[in-house]
Amino acid sequence: MKIDKILNPWKEKGLSLMGKVTLVNTLIVSQFIFLLSSLPSPSSAFFDKYEKKIFKFLWRDGPERVKRKTIYNDYDQGGLKLQNLRAVDLKLKAALVPKLHKNENWFCSKLLSFSSPVLRTSTFPFAQLKTNDFEILIKKVVSLFFRQVIQSWLKYQLRPPENSIQVKQQLLCLNSHICINRRPFCSSAFFNKKVLFVNDIIDAENNFLSFDSFVVKFGDVCTAYQYHQLLSAIPPQWKHILRQGSSELRVCIPACRDVTWLHSKNINKCLYAFYMNEARLCETSDRIQYTWEDYFNCPIPWQKVYSLPYKISIDSSVCMFQHKLLFKYLTVNKTLYTWGLKESPLCEYCNEDEETVFHLFFHCRVATLFWRQVEDWFFVNTGEHLNLNLFKVIFGDLNCRCPVSANMIILLGKHFIFKNRQRSLNLQAFISYMSYFHRLEYIIAKRMDKIKEHFGKWGKIALSLKQ
Repeated sequence: MKIDKILNPWKEKGLSLMGKVTLVNTLIVSQFIFLLSSLPSPSSAFFDKYEKKIFKFLWRDGPERVKRKTIYNDYDQGGLKLQNLRAVDLKLKAALVPKLHKNENWFCSKLLSFSSPVLRTSTFPFAQLKTNDFEILIKKVVSLFFRQVIQSWLKYQLRPPENSIQVKQQLLCLNSHICINRRPFCSSAFFNKKVLFVNDIIDAENNFLSFDSFVVKFGDVCTAYQYHQLLSAIPPQWKHILRQGSSELRVCIPACRDVTWLHSKNINKCLYAFYMNEARLCETSDRIQYTWEDYFNCPIPWQKVYSLPYKISIDSSVCMFQHKLLFKYLTVNKTLYTWGLKESPLCEYCNEDEETVFHLFFHCRVATLFWRQVEDWFFVNTGEHLNLNLFKVIFGDLNCRCPVSANMIILLGKHFIFKNRQRSLNLQAFISYMSYFHRLEYIIAKRMDKIKEHFGKWGKIALSLKQ
């Protein structure tokens, strides 16, 4: 397979998990963009096989340390922004509907309009149809691709109204909330006479028009029986909301989940986020969060904790180090000893107690002395107190007056402790490490055009490193 040809040369490159995710998003997912946006969706078996192959690459054919659905999350949810191909497929297909709506002269737009009278109207992208009512729109659409396009869009578009304005914007036809004989109301006469919205059949006081008033306004559209059927089909809660409303809509636009696409804005990100949640393709790692909260016996603001490394560092290796720590797949001597990969579980620094995460980064007497030296150095150069404890060392200082510089020192300190094992742990070596890291981040920031943020972040610390 082409995927194997792309991935195989990178397997032995020593990439971090974040590096591999970036590789997949840029070199693999991009291979499917044109195919998924122009052909029917592949089977579920294809997506399963693709996902299995990708995660084997991410974890080097070993056990998966983090749930797949967590890896798909954004950074502030503990994920690494791995693109989900199922959601990408649905996003690309749904995004075609706004283009068809705005380009009625396209050949595919004309072809679609000839397949069904309902699709000839410009209102079909605003239909409020549930899944079991999709056939009203697509029953005469022969193309499997266009059936999937319309279905993907309708899932995104469906949204119950929450206020009087949204109720008035609801379509009378093609609306699963307005059903007659368990079928959404649909009438070509209403389309022809431009009787489209709930707003069209109410007066200035938000009362529904009588049949006589309706005939005076629109002419011979339907019988009195059909009109009263329609009024009865409108949900009672909508009528209650209308009675609570006030202003009259003189210009009514259709109800729409996201109106930005009407102004030629790209909504692909919104579509992707919607399908990730709607199809339950992502989730937070509740079990890991519970174990941390149980240990510290307090609630933890996880969005802050997860997003913090990415706010204070643009170096992916440091961010991945914190990710490993939070998701408990950072290997220390006790773990390696249990696996039979180390002869002793003792700490590399003090050689007295078992090397656990808590011992290595805080409870070890060598680490404790190191943190005291760091606190003194930080106070001399910034005038701020770190006041470190175990919680701050693991998660960062979430309520600090200077959160970027303080948390950068804490994160780099942990990274230095972990990388510097089997060597002496002293302040001067840490300052040299920070100087190297400062130069490295400067180069990265210059390439990414983030020099201003770089100098703002390092501030007084950068001056002390040059002394």
